[in-house]
Amino acid sequence: MNRFCVSIGVSLLGLATIGGTAYAQSDTASARKTIQAEYDRWFPNVTAAVANNDAARLTSFMEEQYAPEFKSVDSYGKRQNRKQRIEDYVKTLPSVKSVRRWIVRIQKVHLRGPKMAEVQTKYNISLNMSDSKEGKVHNVNWIGTDRDTWIRSSAGWKNNTEVGLRLRILRDGKPFNPNAAGTGKRK
Repeated sequence: MNRFCVSIGVSLLGLATIGGTAYAQSDTASARKTIQAEYDRWFPNVTAAVANNDAARLTSFMEEQYAPEFKSVDSYGKRQNRKQRIEDYVKTLPSVKSVRRWIVRIQKVHLRGPKMAEVQTKYNISLNMSDSKEGKVHNVNWIGTDRDTWIRSSAGWKNNTEVGLRLRILRDGKPFNPNAAGTGKRK
């Protein structure tokens, strides 16, 4: 009798797991599609902000994208909260002359319940930026991988954390380290 109960229990658990997996895959696909759409909004919004040197538009867009408790750690270990991250972008805005490319593609999505998704992305961002010292315009390209955590709220999916996993920066096609001596050390 006990074996029978255990067998039925295991069978029912298996069915529940199969049903749960199918539901989770459906949710994962939906989350992936919605979050990818959020990443895709960056290119037109940043391009418009750059074209008009519009710090208010950039700030508003980033406040909409990032959760209030947003935290980030870049590939160099620099930690920022939401306010600091937005201030960094706004501070850089005058040196950006044009946006050549802003592509962020999701590689993996793992749901951590109905309201949280871990997302691994690969990005390729290319900007024409003026050098603060000489005023020359350089093509700067960021190629990297991030792990982001998105949370779902009544306002939709918001980026809650961003961790830089890998980053390669090229300036005019050559490797570039913004932390190297003579390039403006980060604090």
